[in-house]
Amino acid sequence: PDGALAPPWSCCRRTPLAVSRYAGAGQAHVKTGTLNDTRAIAGYLLDQSGRRWIVIMMVNHVNAVQTQAAQDALFAWVFTRP
Repeated sequence: PDGALAPPWSCCRRTPLAVSRYAGAGQAHVKTGTLNDTRAIAGYLLDQSGRRWIVIMMVNHVNAVQTQAAQDALFAWVFTRP
């Protein structure tokens, strides 16, 4: 492909990440980002049944840097859904 239809995040990580810190054995393509008082994560996650989910979380708050545990909990919840 010539890239004309490439998604806008194609410059980001394209290799699957092991989601071990979230749930153990899933795979995800994710992009994280930070700005002053903002923290975000977005991407695709394969759950334990092999279903693909779109996961997005953005926090815009003076304490945004402290939201890592909430991001981890979101990915763990999606990964382990029945």
